[in-house]
Amino acid sequence: GDFDAFVQRILPGGGVPWTPDGVNLGFAPGSQMPSGIIADGAGGVIVPWQDNRFGGYDIRAQRLNPAGYFLWDYYGLEISAPAGDQTAPTAISDGANGGLFVWIDGRMAANQLYGQRVDRYGVLGEAEASIARVRDVPNDQGGHVKVTWNASYLDEVPYETIGEYWILRSVPAHALSAARRAQLAALGTATQDDGEPSIIVTTIAGQNYYWELVGTMPTLGVPNYSFVAATTSDSIAGSNPRTAFMIQARGYSGARWNSAPDSGYSVDNLVPAAPGPLAGAYHGGATQLTWDPNVEPDVAAYRVYRGNMPAFVPAAGNRIGTVENPGYDDPGDEGSYYKVTAVDVHGNESPAALYSPHIVGVESEKRITQLFLAAVTPNPTRGSMRAQWGLPAAGTATLAVMDLQGRRVRTLASGSFAAGSQAHAWDGRDDHGNLARNGTYFVLLRTGDQTLSRRVTLMR
Repeated sequence: GDFDAFVQRILPGGGVPWTPDGVNLGFAPGSQMPSGIIADGAGGVIVPWQDNRFGGYDIRAQRLNPAGYFLWDYYGLEISAPAGDQTAPTAISDGANGGLFVWIDGRMAANQLYGQRVDRYGVLGEAEASIARVRDVPNDQGGHVKVTWNASYLDEVPYETIGEYWILRSVPAHALSAARRAQLAALGTATQDDGEPSIIVTTIAGQNYYWELVGTMPTLGVPNYSFVAATTSDSIAGSNPRTAFMIQARGYSGARWNSAPDSGYSVDNLVPAAPGPLAGAYHGGATQLTWDPNVEPDVAAYRVYRGNMPAFVPAAGNRIGTVENPGYDDPGDEGSYYKVTAVDVHGNESPAALYSPHIVGVESEKRITQLFLAAVTPNPTRGSMRAQWGLPAAGTATLAVMDLQGRRVRTLASGSFAAGSQAHAWDGRDDHGNLARNGTYFVLLRTGDQTLSRRVTLMR
């Protein structure tokens, strides 16, 4: 007496591989009246119908695989069942093995059109998480962004069918061989030993994209999540490369929902510290500048500038050198001012350290009243240390590094010097350029009948 909805598959030769009389879609009282059929894009079909098993007409649908087995609710997936009649459903594919449905709806006084999306798992609406933003992490050395996303509604009460989120980062196509890309495109994923995918492939507008797992986040039933992820490159002068991310919501049943991708870029927000302590001495026709290495791991070089007054501004026009290691010798007359900056791999330049030339002659003699040898810095040293010393009057002097047996390891300075302060560096090598062994040494200053010494430990 009631109408039931049936579906049958017909092969190209006319055969009917499913149940001979067709597959019953509803298995319920009342009438089920189909009004369309669409391909699901995976070899199966989606069939909507109007259903009055509960009196008024509602909208239900079923998805079947190529063998005729149900993929959604066994009694038909309920798409819309408010008061009033919902009739004449029709559908088109959503492009992802689900469907977009529209029907005539009488829940109001007059009939209106309503619509709904049902994804490939039979879940209504947009179950995917959505990326809200991908922003640089402030006050860091670069290389990281903060990915923030809005939760899937299946993360919330009363659904709570999502267990965790995967944070996926794009793998540049050039990082994969052509054979590897072809394999991934054929498989859809590449699996690890534990069976979980290590690289996921998605197709957007006909182009394959490759994704690698960089982190997971358990569901907490909150509306928003965030995760700090490493980028594949960093911003540098003249280039601002972006890294794309995707969030995959993972259901307890094995269902997976991929968000739309979004991208961002990372910036090195921290400049290095000014090099220091910056010291210098004029010897052998050159100003010899020394300073300690910067501790920042991303420092790439040091820039040396020269001016004729303390307030000069470092610029390309007065830059006299760029060196990778601390220390610079500037041949020429004595009396210039120098500034040294540190530059990191992303082009950030530190504040400048200033070296002022020492006052010689009468003023210097007033300032230094006796022979001195300051404590060596740094101590212990990893191979670069500075020794500051001074003469109360012009004279000859020798500054050398000696081992514990009294043998000379390295001559740092020897000759005639003006009155005033001097500074010389030791790079941890002997007079032949060989690396000195780790251990304790003495820096020895000798002038006339006076000798001063300072202990220093070399520890690479």
